[in-house]
Amino acid sequence: MDIMHIPPPKLVELVRGRPHHLVLSHFLSQYRGVFSFYQREIARGAFVTVDYPAFEGDHIDPQAHFRLARDLKASEVVLPDVRFDPTETVLNAKRWIGVAKDTAPSVVAVAQGRNRDEWLQCVRALLEVPIDVIAVVEEVEEFYPRIGRMGAVADLIEMYSSEIAFPKIHFIGGSETPQEIYWIQTRWPGVVRSLDTAKAIVWGLHLRALPKEPFRHAPHYPGRGSGWTEYTEFDETQRVLIEHNIRVMDMWAQGDY
Repeated sequence: MDIMHIPPPKLVELVRGRPHHLVLSHFLSQYRGVFSFYQREIARGAFVTVDYPAFEGDHIDPQAHFRLARDLKASEVVLPDVRFDPTETVLNAKRWIGVAKDTAPSVVAVAQGRNRDEWLQCVRALLEVPIDVIAVVEEVEEFYPRIGRMGAVADLIEMYSSEIAFPKIHFIGGSETPQEIYWIQTRWPGVVRSLDTAKAIVWGLHLRALPKEPFRHAPHYPGRGSGWTEYTEFDETQRVLIEHNIRVMDMWAQGDY
């Protein structure tokens, strides 16, 4: 599993040199230096996904979303989705799939739903679009109270067993129990392709360290907060903790600790 660590837009250098990135499309136009940073990362061979900001609630016209991804020469683009609305999400996918295919080599669809049945129906409909990657939002863990998104992965594996194509799986957002990536990777190695998360960096900025052992509790997650996009600097202690947290999550993603 590859981890796409998400930095504040004014601190993108925190993730310089990593093989995989995810960036929200509106950040590419709103924050100075973000577009050129990811352009340089692509030029040196990094894989960059341009995400649609449905979760953040920041509206961007789909045409502008795809134009920014196309200008960036993104490796992958996410179709516009509507939070908790499977019907509109599928309609958007059908409406924009042609543009998306012309924009980037790989296309991601984010499945939505208000319960497990709606979510699975949305997945089935998106597979017919067709798309390359199905994205599993963090809220899906609420549909599987005891096992979180491990339950979603089990459902997808069962569903895909009857499908001709087996789309890649991407996790949107890291759980507040980040050890899920270790348990999923050790149980189903390679089934979940990637995960994007800001949590390793947020914990570090708030002076909190992840335990190396995946069976120990993670510190309380303070959330990004309204000032997330305005971070412009960090001290040496924060830097060390951010690097530690990134290293721990990367190890768990490989089934190691």
